[in-house]
Amino acid sequence: MLIYCNGDSYAAGAELADHLFFKDHPGYTETDQQPSTRQWQQRNFDKISIAERPRYVAEGKARAWPSKIGVLTGHSVINSAVNGASMEAIATTTINDLIKLKKTEESIIAIIQITWCSRIYLADRGVFRSVLLQNVETIPEKTIADQAKLRILSETDETLYTAWLYQLIRIKDFCASNNIRLLFVDSASHVCSQFGNKYPSLALLEEYLNLNDIIVDSMAKYQRHGSLNQCPAGHYVERIHDEFAQHLSTLL
Repeated sequence: MLIYCNGDSYAAGAELADHLFFKDHPGYTETDQQPSTRQWQQRNFDKISIAERPRYVAEGKARAWPSKIGVLTGHSVINSAVNGASMEAIATTTINDLIKLKKTEESIIAIIQITWCSRIYLADRGVFRSVLLQNVETIPEKTIADQAKLRILSETDETLYTAWLYQLIRIKDFCASNNIRLLFVDSASHVCSQFGNKYPSLALLEEYLNLNDIIVDSMAKYQRHGSLNQCPAGHYVERIHDEFAQHLSTLL
């Protein structure tokens, strides 16, 4: 059996290897870090050379929950998660990857981590890129920034959530039609609790997805009062990845 995982930075192991690459690591905290520590992480990441980045990404993924599930279950794991991925990017890469994997793998379980619906997928000269609308002022590429600013003028929470639901439906329908067992998990987006059952016009879509029960587990619930839970830029510490993986492995 092959376990296929996809998601954003929480599945990609963001910040889990920072202590190996960056000096003067500010340490971990119980709750979200201050802007200064987020800036520390971004400044150091920007200094990583292009040649060194593949090793940085690999070290993070080796400590993330998908890799840990592989160790716990003894099954092969493919982790396609990318930092900053939108739900559309996750759906698109998931379907493309699974089409290829079905040619060689008889049994596949897909574990897909959802992300914020305010992340959108934009094209720039033939290349797609995910952006977070709240961060539009920090986007360096003018073509992408201009597109994002136009989307801010036209999008609402309801339209973003509608598009998000359709991405989950894409994944659900593909897996169902190809006999792939599917588990949706969350990190810290809380999209279902924030928008679920809020818009009457979307009730049938939510019912089709079985939205109230679609998320089998969330990383956020493994945070502990009085414990170190978060890295400098707000991602979860490795302990949470360990506990999350342990529980997910019992569901497989």
